[in-house]
Amino acid sequence: MNEDAHVMLAFLPEDPYWARQDLPHLTLVYAGKQVEHSAEDFIQMSMAARWIGEAMTRFSLKVTEPDVYGSGTDENPYVDVFKLQPSSELVIARSFVEEWNKSEHLYSPHVTVGPQGTIAEQEIRIPSTITFNQVCLAWGPRRIKYPLKY
Repeated sequence: MNEDAHVMLAFLPEDPYWARQDLPHLTLVYAGKQVEHSAEDFIQMSMAARWIGEAMTRFSLKVTEPDVYGSGTDENPYVDVFKLQPSSELVIARSFVEEWNKSEHLYSPHVTVGPQGTIAEQEIRIPSTITFNQVCLAWGPRRIKYPLKY
């Protein structure tokens, strides 16, 4: 097991034409490092992801503005993001999994585009909305994806 591997539940965008990273996503909950979790946690988070996939329909969130997040360190470099206006469905889904939250930051719905400067340098068109059609449990390098209902 990789000591630095992280765990999260996230929604995946339907058409991430704007993304310049490997796993474009909207984090639902950051659950810390994999080594901090048991096999039972994996089962519980997998079940939560499956339930969310069965309970939620695909949804779109409004992009409110581009921004830059991060602290500029090697562990947390500056990145370009699109901030998103949360929906009531997102708030409910978040409350369902919040018990696993290990983030030191307040929840701020966003999608990461790429390293700082990506939006301007690559002249990326800022979408008015982003549609999400899957939920994913990222358990270190493992990805378990469930489709949202249509």
